[in-house]
This record gives sequence, structure tokens and C-alpha cells, in this order.
Amino acid sequence: MGKDFVINEFYCNKEENVRIFAKEYLPEGINSEVNISDKREASTKNDPMAQKLPTMILCHGFGGDCDELDRECSHFASIGFAVYTFDFCGGSAPGRGGRSDGTDIKMTIRSETEDLLCIFEYIKKLSYIDNEHITFMGFSQGGFIANLAAAKCPEEVENLILVYPALCIPDHARLGCLGGASFETNVAPEKIECPNGMTLGKQFFYQASYLDPYKEMAFFKGNVLIIHGEMDEIVNCSYSVKASQSFFSANKCHIMLVRSAGHGFDDAITESLFIAVENFIAGKNELLNIQVFVTDVKNKTSENGDECTDIYFTGYCDNEYFRGAISPIGVDNQTRLPGGELKLHADYTLTGLDFEGKSCNIHIINEKKGDRFKPVALTDSKALEFINDADLTAALEGFDGGLTVRIWG
Repeated sequence: MGKDFVINEFYCNKEENVRIFAKEYLPEGINSEVNISDKREASTKNDPMAQKLPTMILCHGFGGDCDELDRECSHFASIGFAVYTFDFCGGSAPGRGGRSDGTDIKMTIRSETEDLLCIFEYIKKLSYIDNEHITFMGFSQGGFIANLAAAKCPEEVENLILVYPALCIPDHARLGCLGGASFETNVAPEKIECPNGMTLGKQFFYQASYLDPYKEMAFFKGNVLIIHGEMDEIVNCSYSVKASQSFFSANKCHIMLVRSAGHGFDDAITESLFIAVENFIAGKNELLNIQVFVTDVKNKTSENGDECTDIYFTGYCDNEYFRGAISPIGVDNQTRLPGGELKLHADYTLTGLDFEGKSCNIHIINEKKGDRFKPVALTDSKALEFINDADLTAALEGFDGGLTVRIWG
């Protein structure tokens, strides 16, 4: 069960007559220092004795607004983060309710990067912000912008999280298909009318056309997590694969390719995203990535009259820690208890090679405890023996005929 939190709305002055609307999600018990009374410029009080909170800034995508990230912001605030999100100036499509000043035709790559940096400069002054633990997180075009902004303050941002980042924007500008529009590129268009109602101007086209986001990545030195759906038809996941190899320290960049996801995640994938982000920021790793395929399902009734289902499965794991397969077969015993609760107990063994190339076995029992799956693993690998006593968490992502099991620790 997460902690209670409060939501405060405020404005941040970007420049004269230009204000950015923002929202603060703050764990209960922390006295907010943003000025919520008149909704004008927030003011800081700088209490040196204030509790320091790890902080996240979340950026919405093309044509969206900060309200679309309420679920994500609420979740991270409930586990102890100070969370901020905002409307990009001119970055919201008609009908989306964007409350920042500015128009879409004047919105550019540079202006949105400046918006994020403006919010960042403001919150750094709040006494309860832990400036040693700042995370930028962006979705789609917001991910593209978060990457550019982090490159401008590489020593100040600890973590960068990119969720299906729209790194295709420069290519789409050169190809004449920005924002889903279609236009000729031999002459810079004065206006680009997009299907979502946004109107982009010439400067957006110019800036996007000459930008190489992969070069910018070389400046960021922090930790990077990229999450992208393999079925994304708007931004091909190959852009993220290239990005994972382009950051200053590629070994500090982890990429999660989600087998069944497109440009946008359902509830189950979002839950996996939460688990990934929590573990990533805590300095943990995705130790196993197991592709599971169902082979048989048998229903029965227990001696107590409980409805039971045995799901038999096979599968494999192929990542940096282990390569091998489920042997001979795994089984997930599911029991529907009298109160309606579903009790799950998956039991299987992986046989293969550890990261030192030595043969080994990993026996896994996975059960749900509270709202999370908490597997227990036992291995005969000397290289992987650390997982025997590790606090592990599993995330499940379903696809047609099976699921992906990600084990973090």
C-alpha cells in the first residue's frame, strides 16, 4: 500500500508574459513551498532542515498535457518521490486543456527543451528536493526532449528514463511526415497541419531537420533506462536500440523491449514499467528475462472444493546474465480460494550457461505477495550465487500464447 500524497498546481515564469503550468505530487507530511494561492510564480522558502526527497520530472508527449501522466505521477509520489509534471508551452493539441502560455505554431524542439530546464531550475531551489537524486522521465516526444535537456546538465541529472522516445523526429522532418502529417520538404513549409489538430511552424521543421539526438546522448553521463514496445508503429523500436548503444557510458544504459506493446502501454505493461523504474532507480538490475510459452492447461477441483488450474509451460532466457531454457517443463498452479482470491505458485528450472560460460541450473518459485510477485531463486552457479539471497521482484507482460517474466534484483 503506497503512502498518501497531495497534488499542488502552480505556474513557473519562463520569461516575461510566458508561464508554464505545472503540478507537484508531494508525499503527505511535506510542507509544499510552491505558491498555490494565486497560481502565479511559485516562491521558495529554502528550509535547510527539510527532509530531502528523490525527485522526478515527467514530460508528456506530442499534443498531450500533464494530466495524461496522472497515474504515473501518483504512483511515484505514493512510494516517496517528489514528482513534477507540466504542460509544454504550445505543446497541447486543441481540446487537451493545456494550461501553459504559448501557441503550437511557435512551439519548437528548442522551446520545449527550455520549458523542461525552466521547471528543473525552479524545483532545484525547493528545500525538500534532493539535488543528488534527480530523474528526468519522458514519453514519446517528451522522451526526445528529456534526452536533449539531460545532455545540457549531465552532472545534475542522475537518471534518464525514456519511454518509447520519439527519436524518429529528425527523420520524420526530413521525410515530410512530422506528427503524422504529409508535406513536401524541398521548401520549408510555413505551416504543418497535423491530424491531431496541432499546427507546427517552420522553426520546428528546421530545428528537427538538422538535429542528431544520438550525438547529444554522448554528453549525458548518468544512468539510462529505455522502455519501448516492439509493436510500435509510430516510432520503430530500432531507434531505441541504437540509442542504447550511443550514450556516453553504454554499460549504464539498460533497454527493455516489450514484446506485445505499441506506442502506449496498457495496464499490465504500465505495472511492469513501475516495477522497472523503481528497481532501476534503486540501482538494481534486470537479472533474468524469461520468455514463457503455454503448452497445456488443465482444470480440476481440489479436495477442499477449490477451483484449480495447472498451466504448463516452456520457455527460454537469453540475456547478459544467463542463457538457457526451462527444463523439462514448468507449471503454474492457480487456486481460486473461497473468498475469490487467486493464489499463484509457479515452479520451474532454467538450465543453461551463466555469464562466465559455465553450465548451471536456476530453480525458481514465483508467488504473489501483496500486490507484487516475489520470486525465490536457487542456483548452483558460482557466478550467479548472489541471487540465492537476493530480494527479487518479478514483472509479468502478457503476449499471445505466453508472457515475458522479468526478474529484478
